[in-house]
Amino acid sequence: MTRTVWPTPDRSRLVDVGGLRVFVTDVGPECDLPLVLLHDVLTCGHAFAALLEGLPADRRYLVVDLPGCGESDRPDPAALDHHSIERLAEVVNLALASTGVARYEVLGQGFGALVAMAMASQTAAGGDAGERGVVRVIAVGVPRSGAHLPHEMRLAGLPAVGPLAFARAYRRVDLERTLARWHADPRTVERLAVDVYWDRLGRAGGMAAACDMLLQLERGPQIGERFSHSGVAALLVWGERDPIGAADRAAWAELLPNARTVTLEGCGHCVAQERPAALVDAVASGGPWAAQ
Repeated sequence: MTRTVWPTPDRSRLVDVGGLRVFVTDVGPECDLPLVLLHDVLTCGHAFAALLEGLPADRRYLVVDLPGCGESDRPDPAALDHHSIERLAEVVNLALASTGVARYEVLGQGFGALVAMAMASQTAAGGDAGERGVVRVIAVGVPRSGAHLPHEMRLAGLPAVGPLAFARAYRRVDLERTLARWHADPRTVERLAVDVYWDRLGRAGGMAAACDMLLQLERGPQIGERFSHSGVAALLVWGERDPIGAADRAAWAELLPNARTVTLEGCGHCVAQERPAALVDAVASGGPWAAQ
């Protein structure tokens, strides 16, 4: 995969949304239809580093660190409805509006795909479907529950003490094991990625945000049902060896019968890290950007 070299100046910055600062990596030239990228739970925008290196240089890309993650602020969870998917979607849509972006595709991995669906439902409800807001969702490894995160869900779901248990008992080795399970070949997990994810989780408020997001995963079917009525186009991307099972994949296909589905060989849940070039091709094929 040819490495893309982004021209300077870099527009990446903290975007203020009502006093909450959201970090947005913003590269590539101005265009009519940027691509927004949203990361999974336990990770941050760094997850798309390899993908950014292979994306076409004639398009604008905005990688958002969800509130509570990466370089974004970590407010009191109650201020974000305990990181509800809808509240996070609202914040991201507002952050994008602040950057001057009007129409955009959104690629979300895992939890980020659920946020992308909620973003599309919200912008479509504004009556500007296709004219403003989300015009296509690219859902990579979108979950219907937290079944692919058994250890994390056991900790986060402990009655009354889940957030405390998660913050005190979750260790770097647990994160490493989860990432290894998410990759078809555990040897492809990059140490730098683990370092970055663990550092960001360890910052004040990071563990609380992750715990909240884990508990939100069970709302996948509800978020998907709302999205199915939005009229927004969808592409479902699966890694051949994603721990999200066949039953869940079939359920998404039934819920979104008009969505295009692509399964990529030789990868698990972390498609953007394992097979970035194949994901670049999947994103480009058949989408509104390709038609321009």
